Amino acid sequence: GKLETLFMTLEDKKGKLGMDLFSGLDNLVDLNIEFGETFTFQPEMFAYLPSLESLRLRQSFFQIVPEFFTYLEHLKSLDLQNFDLCILEDNIFGSLVSLESLNLENTFLEEIEDQAFAGLGELRELNLGGNRFKPISSCVFLPLKKLKKLSLSKLSRSCKLNGLFANLVSLEKLDLSSNELKSIDSGVFQGLESLRKLNLSLNKITIIDANSFCELKELRKLKLNKNKIMSIEAGTFARLDKLEELNLTLNPIKKFEM
Repeated sequence: GKLETLFMTLEDKKGKLGMDLFSGLDNLVDLNIEFGETFTFQPEMFAYLPSLESLRLRQSFFQIVPEFFTYLEHLKSLDLQNFDLCILEDNIFGSLVSLESLNLENTFLEEIEDQAFAGLGELRELNLGGNRFKPISSCVFLPLKKLKKLSLSKLSRSCKLNGLFANLVSLEKLDLSSNELKSIDSGVFQGLESLRKLNLSLNKITIIDANSFCELKELRKLKLNKNKIMSIEAGTFARLDKLEELNLTLNPIKKFEM
């Protein structure tokens, strides 16, 4: 058929849905599925979708394992927002060698293993916001050489940033808003030589080190609004030669020296 986009809810109360559920949908590009509580998924179902580029899944009642993505090597966008993932195991996305966008916002993540993103060399966008995973090491992002956009907003646990971004040389946009950050230490953004937009709003930042942003030579937009900053020391933004927009609204600033 010529169908390119499909929205559907899958229930399988009588166990009648077979592996050939998507048979005949060779031209399907965009698939949006909401699972019923009784549905048992079989990865082979995706084998009938050779043109699939975008997959959005909602309301999971089963655990996702690496085999789930075996037949999706051409997939470019995967949206698992609000899925109950809990843990990202090593190589869980290893089959998704063409993936460019991955949304894992509010997926109840508590742990991300070091090789969870192995194989995602083409990934451009990653959203991990709204989770409560344990502190992760910089090697987690090591395979993501082409990543341009990363969201780590609204993390329930304390966000440890030192060394975390060292391997993200292509990153252009970073969202660290709503994380209860209290300070920005020197060297935190080391390695982010391509970063253009940085969002640090809605935190509890009181202190900014004079060298906090010195590595960000390409930075154009910096959001520090809705923090608790009381003073800006001279030279804090001195090395940001390309900075075009700086938002410091709703801070109790009493001293400001450029």
